Amino acid sequence: MRPIRSIGAFVILAWPLLLECQISAASKGQAQQPLTVTAVISMVLNSNPRIAAAGERVRAAEGSRRTARSWINPTLSYQVEDTGFPGQATPAGLEKETSATAMIPLAPLYQLRPRSAQANAEVRAAEAELQSVRRSASLDAVGAFYSAALAQVSVSSLDESRAWVDSLITYTAARVREGAAAEVDLIRLELERDRAETDLALARVDVARSRSELASLIGTNQFDIDPARAAESAWRPAPLPPLEDVVARAVTNRPELAAADARIAAAASGVSVQRNAIVRDLGLMTGLKTMSGTRSMIAGLSVTLPLFDQNRGEIQRAVAERRIAAFDRQLSEREIVAEVSATYAAVETLSAQLARMQGGLIRRAEEARRIAEGAYREGATPLTQVLEAARALAEARQLYYRALFTREHQFIALTLVHPSAERAR
Repeated sequence: MRPIRSIGAFVILAWPLLLECQISAASKGQAQQPLTVTAVISMVLNSNPRIAAAGERVRAAEGSRRTARSWINPTLSYQVEDTGFPGQATPAGLEKETSATAMIPLAPLYQLRPRSAQANAEVRAAEAELQSVRRSASLDAVGAFYSAALAQVSVSSLDESRAWVDSLITYTAARVREGAAAEVDLIRLELERDRAETDLALARVDVARSRSELASLIGTNQFDIDPARAAESAWRPAPLPPLEDVVARAVTNRPELAAADARIAAAASGVSVQRNAIVRDLGLMTGLKTMSGTRSMIAGLSVTLPLFDQNRGEIQRAVAERRIAAFDRQLSEREIVAEVSATYAAVETLSAQLARMQGGLIRRAEEARRIAEGAYREGATPLTQVLEAARALAEARQLYYRALFTREHQFIALTLVHPSAERAR
């Protein structure tokens, strides 16, 4: 009975530790799930500081709009005349006079509307800039994701090439010992292995750099990228709509142009604000005056006369800023049209090339290396041809995945307007 009790006590005491280990293992397994483009976009939208800063700029613009919509505070005034200094009596022959007045500003009657319109336009511009930052950050993250995947493809290809050279070195060394092969071939293969190891080290540096860039965008370095899975999801050829439709959609929906339109509206309202500011201050004053126990009313009107300054300088500046905003909008539209046209051409060209590559570029390169290696082992071909075939295979693999990932990145850039947690395909 005592051993059973000991085992039961051990189970009771160890159960929390076992449960924690299971949870840790499950979390680790979940963290090792390969990244996808959808996950990358979702992570960058949820954690990127640049997007958060753009969101705060929207809130700042909303605060400025609240101020622009507010009426100017009134001014209260209390005044005492014909009285003695503190601690002294009123001088003989003088009677104390007191007055209390309130100044109500009337300038908002003609300034509030254009200021509010300007603030509304600035909020719209900030919101559009937020969408632009979200799109830009998403595309940067997608580009970093495919760069990291391509770097891993290079490492895998170079590692396989190095292992192949090692096997060929073993075979050639045995042949040299038997006197059936020249020692210069062995030396040449050893040099090729050194070159392959150097290329592999540089490729691993590229992997570390590309992963660091992606980690800075998504906010974590605990991720795994499966190039094969990325390639499988990328190879989905879809027919493109006509270029004119794509350009029209971009001009209509791109947030950069929405922000430019909002800035034009804000600048136009700014012109109205400055024109209404020719008379800067207008106020109505009313109050009470007490003298010898008698009360009377005080009323008046305060106005700034534009005799020396008609606010012409500020009006000129506001008009120039409105023109600048219009020119910036034209420039943004031209840049977007050029960008979309170039991206469209890149997607078309790479899609056609990938369709041709899909017929067996890598398979043919593998077959060429296999045939060259077999001929070399039989003494029918020199070593240089075998090495050239091996390099051609490594280059074919990298070239194919580079074209595939570049095409997918360009396709996403062409179709992604307002990014969300789902891919825009």
